[in-house]
Amino acid sequence: MSLEDWLEQTHTNPNLTRLSSTEVDLGSRPAIHLPFLGSCPRSDIAFYLDLLEASSPCILEEYRRARNQLRRHPGSRARGRGWNSLMLYKNNHRQDGTRLCPRTTAVLERLPLAGSLALAYFSVLEPDTVVKPHCGLTNVRVRVHLGLEVPAGCSMTVGREKLGWQEGRCLWFDDGLLHWVENRGKAPRVVLLLDLWHPRLSQPERDHLDRLGRLLFEQRPRMKPD
Repeated sequence: MSLEDWLEQTHTNPNLTRLSSTEVDLGSRPAIHLPFLGSCPRSDIAFYLDLLEASSPCILEEYRRARNQLRRHPGSRARGRGWNSLMLYKNNHRQDGTRLCPRTTAVLERLPLAGSLALAYFSVLEPDTVVKPHCGLTNVRVRVHLGLEVPAGCSMTVGREKLGWQEGRCLWFDDGLLHWVENRGKAPRVVLLLDLWHPRLSQPERDHLDRLGRLLFEQRPRMKPD
């Protein structure tokens, strides 16, 4: 099924919510779900992951210089000592963090960020903190975490799979799947979080979804891209 077919089907179906919930996998309840998109193997985005991993030393250096600008993550679902962030991109717009991290910004600009549906920020989870189970807005983006500071005792569960970070390495997953994060360690867990377009989307499909995202956030300005 293509994006055009999906749009036609959902446009003519009055039970869009019911349609979406029956077509998605267990644990996945995104607002915008394209059933024809599957999982994303590393080979499909290897160039971008390799670029991020090769750039991790300078990204970590910039984070450490800028971390005094961290703020409580907006709309935080965290319980415990806290979840903080330094925002770089939101809804296809540069945020204040890009001025503090020019080399990181230059790396991000070489990536196929998911347009108006994309976020990019440093995500810092304090010790003894849990981010409650949630799913992202859509499965059209691949969420990537570049591990920067990863103490023992940290994990993320996506669906039924428990994952862990490694410093200087990327972890990626379908943001539309139910996921939650724990830091049971003794130091903050730091990652660079960003959203790429799903590689199976064509450029016209990406352009259409980008317009859809902009309309969505213009009409519902309080809605968070998560």
